[in-house]
Amino acid sequence: PGDVWAINSTADFLLDQGIDCIAVSIDPNPFKTTAAQKLLASCCAPQDNAAYWDMSDHVAGGVPGGVTTASRCPSLALRLGYPGAMFFGCEGSFPLGQKTHVNKDDGLDTLMVVRAGGTDYVTHPELFMQCETLSAVLREFPRFFQEQSGGLLRAMTSDPDWTVAAVSTALREHMAQENGADVW
Repeated sequence: PGDVWAINSTADFLLDQGIDCIAVSIDPNPFKTTAAQKLLASCCAPQDNAAYWDMSDHVAGGVPGGVTTASRCPSLALRLGYPGAMFFGCEGSFPLGQKTHVNKDDGLDTLMVVRAGGTDYVTHPELFMQCETLSAVLREFPRFFQEQSGGLLRAMTSDPDWTVAAVSTALREHMAQENGADVW
């Protein structure tokens, strides 16, 4: 029950399946959607019939959260008066050699392995940070937020002592160059 929020192009996928939804995004890259309702951050490209909100953490009235649309949704939902949210499709991990998303690949040169609950999960930095943020929210506020995603998100929620077990050579070299440290 309730409204279905769909991130970026997921909205049109759901609409094609006959599921009414609201397109939600914080991404500045333009995307097209046929969704009748759009809930977009002020940094998004202009779209017709969109309601805009400020995602600046440091601005009065701004909606705090993490680096992805999904990780901003808990604060935005509460701000808009929703009693909570259930997360689907935010597992944050993928089988090695598979796509990171249903319709694209992100960060395959910056793979990471996160160990949680005794299982290793392949991910990349943006999805890892999304799971880190959402798992903290899910643990802290279980009456308001739940997940039906599985994968890394569920594992990090259940095991707050997760650890980054490995990173790709490209990510390791980038971190050493940017931070001057080699932690793996």
